[in-house]
Amino acid sequence: MCDLKTGQKVITPSGRLATVKLILSGCSKKDGFERVICQYDGVENDQENLVTLQPHLLKKVS
Repeated sequence: MCDLKTGQKVITPSGRLATVKLILSGCSKKDGFERVICQYDGVENDQENLVTLQPHLLKKVS
């Protein structure tokens, strides 16, 4: 189970700061992995600056 929360700040594998927007669990019957949709910080409402990653790839910002 994912221990991230919506609105939480994280660091992506590329080293960029992002905010958790949505947490998805089991996107399909063949794919049981959880996914987290994040928006890179410093960008307002731009769909091109969203990224979907597995939770274990993200680091929480304290």
